[in-house]
Amino acid sequence: MRTCFIVSPFGQPGTDIRRWSDTVYEHIIRPVAAEKGYHAFRTLEQPRPGDITGQIAQEIAKADLVIVDLTGLNPNVMYELALRHSIGKPFIHLSNDTTQIPFDILQMNAIQIGTDVAVVESAKAALREQISFIESGQADFSTHASRYFSSQRHMSGKAYMWEITYSAALPSDWLDQQPQSFKEAAAKFMEDTGGIPNNPNHRRLLAEYLAYKTVPGTVARGDLYYHYTKREAGMVSGYGILRFPGNSQPILIEITGHEKRNGTLVIQFDQPARRVTIAPGIDEEISSFVYEIPFKPDDTHETFSGQLMHPKTNPSVKVGDSKLELRC
Repeated sequence: MRTCFIVSPFGQPGTDIRRWSDTVYEHIIRPVAAEKGYHAFRTLEQPRPGDITGQIAQEIAKADLVIVDLTGLNPNVMYELALRHSIGKPFIHLSNDTTQIPFDILQMNAIQIGTDVAVVESAKAALREQISFIESGQADFSTHASRYFSSQRHMSGKAYMWEITYSAALPSDWLDQQPQSFKEAAAKFMEDTGGIPNNPNHRRLLAEYLAYKTVPGTVARGDLYYHYTKREAGMVSGYGILRFPGNSQPILIEITGHEKRNGTLVIQFDQPARRVTIAPGIDEEISSFVYEIPFKPDDTHETFSGQLMHPKTNPSVKVGDSKLELRC
């Protein structure tokens, strides 16, 4: 019988996450998979001693079909999804909120799932349809990652714990670099004596300033994963996933960079343009930035430290300190 490996957020027994995973598995995925001639399974159903991460990677590579529940954008799920994407074999995406899927995989169709009876039935129908399409031989599962990695040799990968601690001095240090005219306008706005600036550039700078005033001392934590090849002189590419306090939605970040011979790791990533509210009903857009963090290893080469610097200030303003701890 063909195999169907399920990638989903599990959580601990008795938690809402585990109940969600069990419901989706038992009432949507497994019955449709069995109907279509697949043996569906999760690592929960096949506990084995040894290296769990290695076992999961093997199942992801061997399975005839992988079904991925993107609900909650769980870091482990996103990593396992990237592994499947890198080999170009059949996969199906599910999510309880298809509007929150990260940009990099947004163009790939995802089935809306839920626990209401009507949603369960519509999800089962959509899943049957997608599996039938896969079996027709018309589906193309090649991705940028699979096309790239298929052309490379000596591929390897690493996983880190990633942490960014935002500088307490960020707002004041950034403000010091701005034109005097804006400093005066910002002071009046903050003191509620001047209102919203009329100057369009001042309004944009005000949005950026207000954004920075929300993060001093904030610690964002998550994971960073990347692949690299010896053939490409240490060039790396992958994803980072960060969670911010008070924000239930993790942020998925595409990263590139390179490993240097002296052990330094340099990563780059893009912060997309975003809108910030400066007054009720009034938003201004902050332009996108490309950040670069050079990480230096400690003596063990398992912990790396670096500084996140603002790319558009002169002299450069420290946004925060960043740390990587090697997981595998």
